[in-house]
Amino acid sequence: NFKKGIVISSVDATNSPFKKDILKANDLLLSVTLNGQTTELGVLGNQRTPGVLLYTSESAVTLRFIRGQTYTIETNVLLD
Repeated sequence: NFKKGIVISSVDATNSPFKKDILKANDLLLSVTLNGQTTELGVLGNQRTPGVLLYTSESAVTLRFIRGQTYTIETNVLLD
């Protein structure tokens, strides 16, 4: 059983820092790394939602996600 991650339903093409082909609809967002600390994403008690990104003062994050049949993708993102 795979009990981790948040499915992205859409990405705001105007305001999102992930609009430049970083995240797409139906991607499975697994984790975010801020300041060297990785946070697992999901709905279980030990996981968090992507809302953790709203409270960061970091300008760069690392996202881990799955797209379609592709294995896990890890990408660095600059938040603006």
